[in-house]
Amino acid sequence: ATASGLVCIGRDGQPRAAEATAAGRHYNVLDPRVQDAVAAVMSELMNRLGNANGLEGVAVTLPADGWLHLPGLAWGLDDRTFSRFARETGLGDQLPTAAGPDRHAARAAAVEGPFREAWLSWRAEQVAALHARLAAIVAETTGQSYFIMPTTLLFAGEVSQRFSPDLAGQPPTDDLLRELGLDPGRLTRADNAVYVA
Repeated sequence: ATASGLVCIGRDGQPRAAEATAAGRHYNVLDPRVQDAVAAVMSELMNRLGNANGLEGVAVTLPADGWLHLPGLAWGLDDRTFSRFARETGLGDQLPTAAGPDRHAARAAAVEGPFREAWLSWRAEQVAALHARLAAIVAETTGQSYFIMPTTLLFAGEVSQRFSPDLAGQPPTDDLLRELGLDPGRLTRADNAVYVA
């Protein structure tokens, strides 16, 4: 029960399976406990390397099989995360509240439909807040840059299929990035944060 929200849950109520090239689970980047763990790793890294000669910054990569982004629009639908979304946006009385086995599908329909913009915005803010926190750890330790680098994010895995030339009417890249919880403008609010497009 205490693990609720730690892994990324989709419309079927099941955790996202880690791809063959990734180890372990696809963690839920929206969960504060996951974010705390990532920040702890960054703090440890900076404590170990902060005084190293030649250090010019720290880069966090976002590969297609990584989990510092979301796999798509209808992810992050676990009870804990969805309750936070409802509470923090003030939309609780308008969102589906069913507690049965179909609750994840009902949530997916809501965020793909009338609550899409609120969902995209809220998730992008959660992910941006994590990166701002990581950028602050780098800045306070070394004053160096914090680079956010999508590597294979748009070129491998499920997301890359959205760029196939035979699929007409697909959303532009900016909209797709928002579906992954990424908004370059929000990600670079910290003075030392650089989004490498």
